[in-house]
This record gives sequence, C-alpha cells and structure tokens, in this order.
Amino acid sequence: MGTPAYMHAATEPPADPSGFTSTHAAGLDIWYRIPGGLRPDVLEIGLHGKRRPRVEAYWDGCIYAL
Repeated sequence: MGTPAYMHAATEPPADPSGFTSTHAAGLDIWYRIPGGLRPDVLEIGLHGKRRPRVEAYWDGCIYAL
C-alpha cells in the first residue's frame, strides 16, 4: 500500500487538465484524477462553512484515498 492521496476540491477546473477526467452530475461539472486507477465506491462533494463556504470532497467517507 502506498502513500494516501489527499483530496483537493475547488470551484474552478484545474489549470492543467491533463491526467484529469471530467463528468457531469447533478448540474455540476466534476473533474477528478484517480490515484492508481482506483475508483471510490462513493465520492461525496459538499459545501461546508457558514461564514466562508468552501467545497470539500470525500472518497468513501475519507478526505484521502488509500
């Protein structure tokens, strides 16, 4: 098993989209890069924070992919 890959979520597409895959779901364009070709059972994307909202992503319930 290698080093965990931490999730990074943003409201803008990546500056260099090479290596990323895009999909459209629930009215959103989602760009992702999967470490080692593995896919999560569940990829959750949410908006958190009342004063300064920020987007967060969770891979099978974790902020990192194992």
